[in-house]
Amino acid sequence: MNKQRQWKLIKITGMLIAIGVSVSLVLYALRQNISLYYTPSQLIQAKLSKHEMIRIGGRVDANSVHYFSHSTKVVFEVADSQHSLEVHYNGILPALFRVGQTVVVQGYLQSNGLFRADQVLAKHGANYHAP
Repeated sequence: MNKQRQWKLIKITGMLIAIGVSVSLVLYALRQNISLYYTPSQLIQAKLSKHEMIRIGGRVDANSVHYFSHSTKVVFEVADSQHSLEVHYNGILPALFRVGQTVVVQGYLQSNGLFRADQVLAKHGANYHAP
């Protein structure tokens, strides 16, 4: 192999290594910003510590929303196709929150199986419908 080919091969190998290291560093830096959530069925199977903040995603079950008078406390159930999970939240709910709506709740799973939410996010559909 002549010197020119050898030099080109070294340059290409170096560039591939640099690109690989750059991509790895970017993915490592962004891994803490990725917000994944568990469905109630996945949460049952997951081995999580009780002091770990997690997100649960699913739809709000019918006849499960209970408001407390003179308070911002609300209790509702988040469900997927197989399981449901009771969520306790104290705060103002988003405007899109309603029965049947898909929500993502962030908080802590209690030892008694209840989920204490710190934040409730309502997801909207991908299609726009004019009022």
